[in-house]
Amino acid sequence: MNKVIIILIIVIFSGEICNVFAEKSVYGNENRFLFSSPEFLAVGEAKNALSAEPIPANNPASTILAEKTAFFAGYTGFYNNSFWTGNTYATLRIDTASVISAFVGYLSIPGIDSVWRRIERDPITKDTISEIFGVTQVSSSELSVNLNYARKILDFERFDLSLGVSFNVMRRRLVEWTGYGIGLDLGVLFSTNRGNHVGFQIDNVTTQYTHWSKKYHENVLPQAFLSYGFSKELNSNLWLQLFYRSPDLLGNSGVTASTLGKEAGFDEKIRSGSIRKNPENLFVAAGYGAEILIKQTVSIRTGLTDSHKLTFGGGINLFERMSVDFAYIHSSALDGTYGVSLRFEL
Repeated sequence: MNKVIIILIIVIFSGEICNVFAEKSVYGNENRFLFSSPEFLAVGEAKNALSAEPIPANNPASTILAEKTAFFAGYTGFYNNSFWTGNTYATLRIDTASVISAFVGYLSIPGIDSVWRRIERDPITKDTISEIFGVTQVSSSELSVNLNYARKILDFERFDLSLGVSFNVMRRRLVEWTGYGIGLDLGVLFSTNRGNHVGFQIDNVTTQYTHWSKKYHENVLPQAFLSYGFSKELNSNLWLQLFYRSPDLLGNSGVTASTLGKEAGFDEKIRSGSIRKNPENLFVAAGYGAEILIKQTVSIRTGLTDSHKLTFGGGINLFERMSVDFAYIHSSALDGTYGVSLRFEL
């Protein structure tokens, strides 16, 4: 435990040093939800307190809820597959008190039109003779890798408390520019024997440092989220789960308070204040979701995202070890899309 604390201190201190020499950003972390699973997306992106998945948008401490070793592969298409994400992860339960996991996600945006220009000049006078324009196809992409560790530090009959940490690295290509980022997320999960789960997570606790070139570096500011999950067995064949996820408590998400439920324009005022300045956002800018599990086999899910967009989906468990999930979602900035996944448990 002492070694873990020392490593965390070094990472946080290193992040603060990088913070001095880099430009601050509230948008550099927006791709996280593009790497989410259908199970997470279908309930309004709000399953942080009750999801065992080691996806980037989730609470690192929640992976302690994983009951078995699992392997996952998922695909989400956007705008009729004009771009897409592919995700995979593996979760390994070490013992009753600790879980480790690894996540890899890839975002591909192919076929972007790029206009090029070639100027022909007179070799003597250097005057322009002609200009030739053309269009070529370029692409952008992002590779995200997360390593996650969660441990239960208190385990009593009525409640337990877990801590989690996620170490993130990413490579982002924007046409001809390439950036490499590194960051750290922390999370806490408090659970009771009555089905209540309360989570708190801080993403980019060190700021996510991204190196683009010798002259330009970027720091994604920390974001903090509060989440709640409730799970109850209604009868022997029916389970109910309810979810809530707050907006960014620090006001660093880049979301605009005046454009909730519709597209945000670049000239809109950014919600730079925290929940302390806008307490109503705890409810009007939050994510909500619900899930019903029938006979431990069929799941029906629906939710409302923080931008007031309706989501829905479902899943089916096959052969007691395999599950197939589907989701349809309207995210805050993108049009409606779908996601499918396959999970296998040992």
